Amino acid sequence: MSKTLAFPKFLVSTFIENTTIRGIKKCYTTKYSALRLLWLLYLISMAVLLGYGTCDLFSEFFEYHKSYQIEKRLNDPTPFPSLTICSMSPFSARALKLWREGRIASPAEFSRQLRRGMGDFLRDGRYKEAASLFHSDKVSTYFQFINESSAKQLAYSFNDLMPFCIMRHSANGNPSVAHEEDCEFQESSSFHHPDFFFCHDLELLQPDSSYVSSLSILLSNAHQNEMLMNDFNLTESDLEDSSSEDYAFNVFNEASGFRIVLHEPGTYPLIDTQSFSVQMQTSTLIKYRPVKVEKQNYPEGECSEASQLPIIQDDDSKYLYTFDACLSSHIGQLITEKCNCTSTYHVRPLASDAQEKAPYCGFYSAEHPMDFIRRLNCVRNLNLSELTNSVSQTECPKRCSFFHYESQLSAADWFPRLWQIHWMSDISSALNALSERPVSRKAVEKLEQLLSFSQLELIATAPQVTRLRRLEKRLSKKMALVTVSRFDYTTQVNRETLQISLSALLSRLGGMGGLTLGVTVTTAFELLELLYLSSKRLLQSCGFTAKQPAAAGAGATEEADENFARALGSLPRSRQNGDFRTAANILKMLKLNCLC
Repeated sequence: MSKTLAFPKFLVSTFIENTTIRGIKKCYTTKYSALRLLWLLYLISMAVLLGYGTCDLFSEFFEYHKSYQIEKRLNDPTPFPSLTICSMSPFSARALKLWREGRIASPAEFSRQLRRGMGDFLRDGRYKEAASLFHSDKVSTYFQFINESSAKQLAYSFNDLMPFCIMRHSANGNPSVAHEEDCEFQESSSFHHPDFFFCHDLELLQPDSSYVSSLSILLSNAHQNEMLMNDFNLTESDLEDSSSEDYAFNVFNEASGFRIVLHEPGTYPLIDTQSFSVQMQTSTLIKYRPVKVEKQNYPEGECSEASQLPIIQDDDSKYLYTFDACLSSHIGQLITEKCNCTSTYHVRPLASDAQEKAPYCGFYSAEHPMDFIRRLNCVRNLNLSELTNSVSQTECPKRCSFFHYESQLSAADWFPRLWQIHWMSDISSALNALSERPVSRKAVEKLEQLLSFSQLELIATAPQVTRLRRLEKRLSKKMALVTVSRFDYTTQVNRETLQISLSALLSRLGGMGGLTLGVTVTTAFELLELLYLSSKRLLQSCGFTAKQPAAAGAGATEEADENFARALGSLPRSRQNGDFRTAANILKMLKLNCLC
């Protein structure tokens, strides 16, 4: 039994003698039980505190808790944000003609097909399927019912929605010397959305956009904007609204107005989450401040520079990478894989073979109504939260630097005078024509118009003004003025840094160890020392000692035996003579000899 306990006792005694951990020696060497219990409680409580604190520090380190530093950069012009505009009433003036000619199925025809399918389900006792068809009678499902080229013919073009635009420009950022000029956009791009059919993305030319202080856009879905600006022979029938076509869309799809999104130039706009609603007959002011987010000293893989990130593809349009657009693209692909249909609410990259064959998830066919129900049920039963978490952690890195815009919106009633809008547009185009080609025939005609316009007393009595005033009330109900303006040329920079970096983690761990048990890096070397001594002891106990030459080994053994016998014989004499120190040394030698 004593041999069995010898090695563990050796380990414990060696550790206690050599350790620098506070409290262990006190607990072992104190003579009083009460103090020993007190130090034992100290050891247990400090060990628990150290373990909890260490786990908490590691958890905080791997969760990447952040701290924010906010800086205001004065006189720091940044590129003017891109604007995306959608009409909440998606059908243009061309829609009514296309429906009446039968070239595109009308909403009324679509609604009749849904009602017939709903009746068939009701007669078969399939009430849930009938309810699904009833709730599908809306604009977004109609968009998926017709093909995309037809939807583009029905929707507003860029010129339909925005008849006029001016921007306030200052080359040095000083508003007191700013001047107004016509907006200069890059080639506008359009993208689909099932609620608005097609939206238009407007981006100012980059070299000048940093010094544009404001942008004023006249928006209209009056269906005859081109005639409004160039032809005054309008009648009530010309202004007939295509949305008056008899269809059964519910009241949740009957809004009129516009949706506008401010977003970083070149990126994909998030209509559903970041848009403003603009009401008709209002002058809406959107003031914004650019906020630049910089993530510093992040571990590799937690964020990426823009140059390392891929381009986002949506149909034929390309956008700069954003985390949200990447997420939308991958979720759309997962929906296609799992439900064999294409989601119209997500970014659609260049179609693969599977996507080309996959219909819209909301596509209804009177011949196969159950296919429509199955696709809807499949999409509804997907755990999008789980898919989003999976994609965000594996497929879509976040950017280390990006812009977003803090916006403030205000609105006031606005009652436009259409003849003023007409003359403003006409004279502006004439001035541009004269500036670009002063000797052309068109420029001469425009010059004559300018000269006639300069006779201000003739404007109020002009026949064009009389015709416009007759339709002014009807047209102005479908117009709105939107002004997007900077607060100033200050940029707010939000720097994100990790609360606990690797060096800070080591520092805090050292502080936690020093506060509790005094655990430091020295403790690790003490454990290595204990491991070395224990392995040495095990090797000796098992007979794996260093071999000596045979003759020398035999002589050493005989000499050791003689010394052992001599010491054993002298032990009684030392005790009789009262030489206890010599006796103790003899006992220690005997003990070591036995252990070896």
